[in-house]
Amino acid sequence: MKIFRQPKSQTIKTTVQYSDIDFAGCVATLIDYATDAYSSNWYVDANFWANSVAKQYNLPLKVVCDVTALLSPLTEWNLNKRRAERVFEAWQRGERISVSFKTAMVNVYNCLEGKPFKLGPKTGCFAQAIFEPNNLDNLPVIDSLAMQIVLGLGDIPASVGFKEKSLALVQQVYVEAAKTYGVTPVSLQAATW
Repeated sequence: MKIFRQPKSQTIKTTVQYSDIDFAGCVATLIDYATDAYSSNWYVDANFWANSVAKQYNLPLKVVCDVTALLSPLTEWNLNKRRAERVFEAWQRGERISVSFKTAMVNVYNCLEGKPFKLGPKTGCFAQAIFEPNNLDNLPVIDSLAMQIVLGLGDIPASVGFKEKSLALVQQVYVEAAKTYGVTPVSLQAATW
């Protein structure tokens, strides 16, 4: 594993290489979680919530999922939902409020206005998993916990980021484990929370 500092920030970027991962061991570890994945309806429940919010505020489901994902970094799920609902409520009244980081809020309002906006690798997977929780092609959301499980690491501080190639490699482990046990990759990932 290669760790280095980005010149423009204090975020530590980590690159995981194929040789850093014991795929068989990781799949076996994730299989232990897979028994819980059968009963894990986390994303199905999140989709139910998003559908009800979309109807309540007369918004497309995809917009609700995207806005919710944009507001999700470093935010506990119930707080994430409350913040999203506050944004939708204000938007319905023709107001703009700020409930998150400035960049996130710019993307939130661009999304609501139908303008281009950016979802990162993690938030993009999160939005898609909420939007279509039973889609077998959805990639799992790779957060610090997902990285910890696959890499066998202790707590990973929020200041550690992972390169997209590293995220893709860890996603591959989750996808393989899910196939082995016959569950969706996102339900397996949710079972680890």
